[in-house]
Amino acid sequence: MKRIVIKVQSKALGDIIGAMAVIDAFRKKESVEVSVCLNLDGSFFKRSYPEIEVIPYDNEPAFYPDQSEWILDGKVYNEFRRIFYKFDKPLMQGYADQLGVTEWERPKIDTSDSERPVKSRYACFSMHSTAQCKHWNYPDGWDKLCRILRKSGVTPVCIDRHEKFGAPGEWNESPRAAVKKHGMDLAGIIEYISHCDFFIGLSSGLSWVAHAMGKPVVMISGVTSLENEFSEDTIRISNPGVCNGCINKIEHTFDSGDWFWCPIHKGTERQFECTKTITPEQVFEKIKQII
Repeated sequence: MKRIVIKVQSKALGDIIGAMAVIDAFRKKESVEVSVCLNLDGSFFKRSYPEIEVIPYDNEPAFYPDQSEWILDGKVYNEFRRIFYKFDKPLMQGYADQLGVTEWERPKIDTSDSERPVKSRYACFSMHSTAQCKHWNYPDGWDKLCRILRKSGVTPVCIDRHEKFGAPGEWNESPRAAVKKHGMDLAGIIEYISHCDFFIGLSSGLSWVAHAMGKPVVMISGVTSLENEFSEDTIRISNPGVCNGCINKIEHTFDSGDWFWCPIHKGTERQFECTKTITPEQVFEKIKQII
């Protein structure tokens, strides 16, 4: 059987999860043996993708031109490919185009068999991401939403790694009204998501984790296009009446080094209006479909 190594060049958690589903579809379509270089421990996919060997990100096969073969740790491969995140395509579609795949299944990641960590009904949420444009920028939006959730009988649990995250001038602090479970590694985060009723998040890695675990996801996002992430069991909250979707438009180049990147309205009152105009009440109205 033909052996192929595929390296997911992006180190982002959501990119990795989405890519794994596409790679598995490629493996089945081509009837090949696949190893994949990832910036994530392979133990998180051991049950979900048992046929795919996960190799640490920094390990790559060496090419031997005389034999037209790639070799890594004594294992011979017929081909080595790199796949990249494509800003102008929905996340999984971008990877699928590079691998010649047209159909794929919902992403998967191994769930936790641990005991329920919260006795009452609860929802996990993640309010942090890698740029301010990806955050929910309504003033005190998360704290107001958490208070509304508590009144409805749902305990909000913040599972972000950091209690405060951002840059000078814009520190995003976890809500006072939430149960704070900061500092956990990914295994701990998965334990909490495994038992929650639903997940609330952004266009970020933990939304992909919850989706891959089969959880309903409420996603607040304006900077990405409506098609960028996923749609199954998902309530997506955006405001199409204002500037939106800029990160996926070819006329804009996302600058990951600029925390305040907003290509059209940076420095004006309209900066981050894509999510600044989404109110906690609007978010809860959508959440009521679940609770």
